[in-house]
This record gives sequence, structure tokens and C-alpha cells, in this order.
Amino acid sequence: MSFFPRVAPVLLGLSILALPPLAQAGGQSVSLTILHTNDWHGYAFEQEYKGRLSGGVAACAAEVARVRKERPGQVLVLDAGDLLSGHSAARFEAEGVRGLPFVKLWDRIGYDAWAIGNHDLDHGRANLVAMLEKIESPALCANWLSLTPHGGPPHPARDPAPVACRPFMVFERAGLKIGVVGLVTHDLRDLVSAKTLAGSFVASPTEALEQLWPVLDEQSDIQIALTHNGLDADRELAKALPGLEAIVGGHSHRFLREPVVEGEVVIVQAGCYGKVLGRLDLEISDGKVVKSEGRLLNLPRPADESIEPGLLAAEKALREKVRVLEAEVIGTVPADFGRSYYQPSPLGAEVAEAFRRAAKADIAFVNSGGLRTDLSAGPLTRAQLMELLPFDNELVSFRLTGAEVEQICRYNAVAAQTEAHGILQVAGLDYTYSPGASPDEVVLGKIAVGSKPLEAAKSYLCTGSDYITSTRAEKYFGRTIDERTNLGVSVREAFERAVRTGEEEASE
Repeated sequence: MSFFPRVAPVLLGLSILALPPLAQAGGQSVSLTILHTNDWHGYAFEQEYKGRLSGGVAACAAEVARVRKERPGQVLVLDAGDLLSGHSAARFEAEGVRGLPFVKLWDRIGYDAWAIGNHDLDHGRANLVAMLEKIESPALCANWLSLTPHGGPPHPARDPAPVACRPFMVFERAGLKIGVVGLVTHDLRDLVSAKTLAGSFVASPTEALEQLWPVLDEQSDIQIALTHNGLDADRELAKALPGLEAIVGGHSHRFLREPVVEGEVVIVQAGCYGKVLGRLDLEISDGKVVKSEGRLLNLPRPADESIEPGLLAAEKALREKVRVLEAEVIGTVPADFGRSYYQPSPLGAEVAEAFRRAAKADIAFVNSGGLRTDLSAGPLTRAQLMELLPFDNELVSFRLTGAEVEQICRYNAVAAQTEAHGILQVAGLDYTYSPGASPDEVVLGKIAVGSKPLEAAKSYLCTGSDYITSTRAEKYFGRTIDERTNLGVSVREAFERAVRTGEEEASE
């Protein structure tokens, strides 16, 4: 169909070892526990995971407090970024700052440090600056730096970041000085608007850490990278910087039930959406990790009376705001619509068709990564719409030649085979292909726009978000899209119109 016609934590992996008390005499090993999360995206409350309710800020805070009490002076609590953009709980504003009600709730967990992620910049640099002023958890980032007055590349040990964060911090735990350096993905310029990044420089995480290493090594006994980088990039970082003891990562939403080990570097990541808490236990001797065990902790919700009163009150206030959005039904989803990052998907086709109709265009494009949740048959609420399309993007129209449209078909077909990147979901465009001699080669078959064969020289009216036509234009279209028209409608508004129109058509 279409629109258009406090229980103890449960371990998800290795069993927790009963770690002995610290032995700090010379030559003996000490133990350190790292608790870690990443990619909360505003998911403040418990949700279903592995057939049970798990996670949320209250449950995470309770478990962090329990472990800190159990292992005083031996625990480091870290987050690898992307607090914003996802759940409707991250949509609210307070004190002039978007997302602040959620972030202040998250802040009550009591992180020792967190790494800035790309989505923390979704509401602009000024919003992040203001947000950092209103929370206690210190932010780290060593490879997003302000441009220097002399025009040369900035240096992480000398030049400041564009916001109030440090490149690294040194913590004393378990008789050790632990250096933690923050790193964000090198793809930041492809993921964040040019306006937000104006006057700044994004170095590769490897280059920044190599530059910082002499200072970091001098000031600390062991070194940990706290990255919003993705697992593949973290593995490359570990190869380039084998002196690291561990990488606590995020960005790729990987539920690593046991650490990935690259050389001698331990890499961990705790999925996404606050569903679980990562725990990494390290045994360290002479400044080197000699034993590591990592796992993911399921987080049952504790009894309300055991939750810190201030946190409980803040959670209740935020939940009430979300319930207002959940109570507003804007239409009905006639069937289940799922996503796919690498293949055309039912949900991608529906959203693209909504865009095409709103723009009265020949062809519509939707980046697969812009669709953040599946839709199930039944009522569609305001909260679900915000979770599906959480980014504040506007629809624009622009023109492509038939030859350029053909290149997009080729781009999609190759991605479907190699899974090297996501595809553009489309409406108004049909194409077939067959595999070529290698995975990155394809033979295109019939291509049609509407019901007519594609004409290479013809100009076609196209539509999509301002994101894919500005920040990502060269990736998707092979060139900048200089002539584009803002249609004055957001991507959410376009889809909402389609849902409402679909219901009206169905009732006629």
C-alpha cells in the first residue's frame, strides 16, 4: 500500500569479572573501568531492546553511580558524541538553546568527558556554543580548529577550537594519569553546513593525534582516543597510532558486545540511543594494557524512589513535553514502510514521492541517511514524524540534464553492489542495471522519467533537500548546484502534506 492513491544490569556479552582491589606498588598491575555511551540522539527514555525494556538516562545514571560507588577512584565515564537529532525529546528549546532540555538531563549522568559529534552541530555553531556553557560535562575535540590569522594550518596543541572545548584532558584514576583526546570524523565538512563550519579547519583524526602525541604522551601514562569517527576509521586510527591503549568510539552505531582489537589497541562502541551502557575493564602494568574485557550492559529501569530526585523531575518534565507530540495524530500509515541504506526502499519511495508532489517536479531525491526510523502501519504522530525526519532541511528545486540523471542511476547501482556509500532514494525515476566485470562496474538498462525514456540532452526539474544540493552536492551530483530555488517548505511539511492528502484521496 502507499500513501498515494533497580535490577542488576544484564550482560550482553562476556560476564563481568570480579576485579581485585588495586595493586599500586611498583611493577604491579592496576585496574581501570571505563563506562561509555555514544549516539544518544535525544533518546531520553527506556525503549525495547532484545525483547525487553532497556536504557534511558535514568537507568544509565543509576548504573554509573552504582559502579562508581563499587570502584571508587577507578572509573572513567565517557561519551562519544551525537547527543542531538533523532528522538523528539531532542527537539525542544530552553534558554534559547535547541535540544537543551534533553542535554541537561543527559548531563546528570555525570560524564568525565564527551567528544563532539557531527549532529551536535545540526542547529548551528552558536547553538553548540550556548549549549556547552550550560552543562557540566566537558567537551573534547582536537581536530576541529579555528583557522589561524596567518592562513597556515592550525595545530591542535596550540590553536583553539571554534567552540569552548579542549583537545584533551588528563584524569588521575587508579594511580595513573590517563590522557583522553577527543576526535570527530574527518567527514565533518560533508555532514555539516558550510555556514556552521565557516572560519574553521577539520584535520584528519590521525594527523591531529600525531601532532598532539608528544604533549599527550608527556603528560599522561596511558592514552585513550574518544572518537566520533566510526568503527572502520577507528581501526585505521589504531593502525596509525599503535601507542594508544584504547579507542572509545561512536558514529557508526555499532553494538560491539566484545571489543575489537587492532594490533594491541582495544576498540569499543556501545550501539546507539542510550539502549545499553558499555563497560571496558582494563588491567594495566607499566603503562600498558595487559588484559581487557568489554561488554554491553542492559539497563533495566530502576524504581523511581532510587532515582536522584532532580533527575526524576527533569525526566518527568521532558516526558510530558514528548507526550504532547505523541498525542497529536497527523494521519494514518496504510502499511509498514521500511528503510534501506544501500537499496531502494518502500519508505524511501514514499518520502521521495511526497517531495516530488510538493515541488511539482519530474524527479525527487532523498538521501538514505536522512530517514532515521521505519514506519509501521497505524496512526502517524507528530513525534514519529520528527523522528523520521529530524533535520531542519528545506525543499529546493533545481535542474539536471538527462546525462546527469543517468550518472545518478549509475552511482546508485554501484552503491547497491559495493555498499561503499548510501544511495539516493528516488521518485519519478525508474532504472534497471546488471552487474559489470567488477563490483564497481554496472551496465545500465532502461531508464525512464515518468512513463517516458530518459533523454540525455533534456533538462529535468528535480527536487530534494537543501542538504543534498549544498553540503553534499558534489558527492551526489558530481558538481555544485549553484542554481536552486528554495520552495519555502520543510521536508517534514512536505511529507505531512502527503500523508494528509493521501487520506483525503482514499476517502473520496
